[in-house]
Amino acid sequence: MMVAGAPLPRGDMSTAQLARALGTLDESAKAAVTAAHYEAYRYGSGFLGSVHLLLGLLADTGEPMTSSLTRNGAAPEIIRSHFEQVYGAQSHDPPHVMHLPYNLHAKAILINAANCSCGCGTSHTGTDDLWRALADAVGSVATRVLAELGQLGHVHRGLPERAKGCRPSQR
Repeated sequence: MMVAGAPLPRGDMSTAQLARALGTLDESAKAAVTAAHYEAYRYGSGFLGSVHLLLGLLADTGEPMTSSLTRNGAAPEIIRSHFEQVYGAQSHDPPHVMHLPYNLHAKAILINAANCSCGCGTSHTGTDDLWRALADAVGSVATRVLAELGQLGHVHRGLPERAKGCRPSQR
């Protein structure tokens, strides 16, 4: 199985920062992270990674970015199929439930999303913030899957203006 390569995220990726970031999630973002956990369980992964966050974000078919990707030819099932075929992921039924640590890219996505939402003057992190941080996670499996399907630029262009302008502050 292929592992995400460099560059690794920079900055404080501590458990305290991750806990703070998780505490800022709004209801839609919490639902996406919960769905991401299910995806990691489904694939029997020993960690929650960026691709699990991607699949978790795609779980809400009413989400504007999911609808946009579907209209652009990259429905959630196409993204899932690509991940399984190219990266050798195999789903398990029933899912294997266990404690899942977050890998560095998943931590960076969550922490950067929280830092950006805070830096843009909002107290809660939403799915737009998660999409922006995920799309900026260079070297992660999630960005590679989106790029391999020709969708990474589409995700960047589909972000609302508020999310496009925000970048993580260096804390």
